[in-house]
Amino acid sequence: MELHQTPDPQPVKQPPAGDPPQPPKNDRPEPAQPGKFYSAFHCASSMPARSA
Repeated sequence: MELHQTPDPQPVKQPPAGDPPQPPKNDRPEPAQPGKFYSAFHCASSMPARSA
């Protein structure tokens, strides 16, 4: 309920003035930056390799 009363510091539906209207896929930069996502996955997968 606190989230409801707190003002949105970063309106996702309202892009910054100057930037073009980007698609909703901006939230998940998969095709844009697959390296970053893969890096995190590889790092976590490489460590808990025994647990898996």
